[in-house]
Amino acid sequence: MKRLAAVMVLVLTGCSVGQTGLHPLAAIRFALSPLPPQVLGSNSPFGFGPTDPQGLAVCPDGSVFIADHRPVRIRRWCDGVACTPGPALITVAGTGVQGESGDGGKATDAQITYPFGIVCDSTNGFYFTESNEGPFGSGRRVRYVDPSGIISTVAGNGTATWGEMIPATGAGFAFPYAVTLDGGVDVADIGACRVARFMRGGTIRTVAGSGACSPASPDGVTPANIQVPRAVTIRHDGTLCFVEQLSNKLRCADASGALTTLAGNGFASDTGDGGQAVNATLNAPTQLAQSSDGSWWIGQANGRVRRIDPSGVITTPWAFSTQVTALAASATTLYIAIAAEGAVYAAPLGGTPPPTRTTTPTIAIAPTPSSTPRPTNTVIPPTATPTSSVPTATPTNMVAPTGTPSALSECTVTITVNPKPCVAR
Repeated sequence: MKRLAAVMVLVLTGCSVGQTGLHPLAAIRFALSPLPPQVLGSNSPFGFGPTDPQGLAVCPDGSVFIADHRPVRIRRWCDGVACTPGPALITVAGTGVQGESGDGGKATDAQITYPFGIVCDSTNGFYFTESNEGPFGSGRRVRYVDPSGIISTVAGNGTATWGEMIPATGAGFAFPYAVTLDGGVDVADIGACRVARFMRGGTIRTVAGSGACSPASPDGVTPANIQVPRAVTIRHDGTLCFVEQLSNKLRCADASGALTTLAGNGFASDTGDGGQAVNATLNAPTQLAQSSDGSWWIGQANGRVRRIDPSGVITTPWAFSTQVTALAASATTLYIAIAAEGAVYAAPLGGTPPPTRTTTPTIAIAPTPSSTPRPTNTVIPPTATPTSSVPTATPTNMVAPTGTPSALSECTVTITVNPKPCVAR
């Protein structure tokens, strides 16, 4: 990926930057590369886009699915190149009215509840999570839309009552947020601080987390407490990995649930660029993706996008003025959602794919289970409350990233600061 080594020229005459839609000074200072082009949003070439993109997924056919949270819809973007027809943004699930109706019918006629996480399967069908923000009994589910457009509920009963090793449709979620696939469907529940796995039509079980959100557990122990797993994905070797927003870490879980830290030393900041990611700080990581060259991409609540290359070195390629709300990677492109801007950005990727598993994960569908009573207890999983040992997600230092990006060229950014709205030139 070509990068620009930004040379900052700052003229101070006494105003704040940002009133004309520019990124704040700190964001420009930290952007070692030009911001990727905006493919959807009011400033995109098409002048339209989602209004609250909180989830992204790239499908095998090249289309990008967007969980448009507050509009209560799932949208499909096709650029006309990677997929056709296009360029086009169409609604593929939801009517715009919050609810839980429509299972067994067309997804575009169904009511859904405030979607967050989304992932495509090998058939271009997709799974998405519904948050706990609707009226009691709604949301807190995982739903699936098959390639023909038919919607169904595959996990969750609308309550927060957890049930281990029971039919997935009878289990409750506190706040199902992120979702990924690896033979089964893995769901990160940020309210219960666990990652659960199920097969369609089968039972559900915990694969990471104890159900307690604090204190954070060290690596290697089981069961391990995990602190708000906001994003989850499967590493190229098949390992389950996730970011913990309150622990400020990227960690992976083995088959026993024991954790290994890949990035973050537990403190909330933005230091360590140019060094090993495990010794660096992360700042409230909320999003995660892995590109075909083996790089990890982490979106933070303060708008920075961090990259961990295959050798474990961390850098900050981009910085936005507000939270990164979703990331997704195809073989050639990293997609970045900024909900506050109602925008999705696209950045070209390069590199050689690393060795991967010899088999492609498929979603197994379990036999129809026998009737099993749903749990009747009303114990609510603990909420995620940061402890005093966990720093806040607000950086207090502004240290420019270090390291030497490849393919450097140089540009000069001049910012004039005066009592009226500022411009960059």
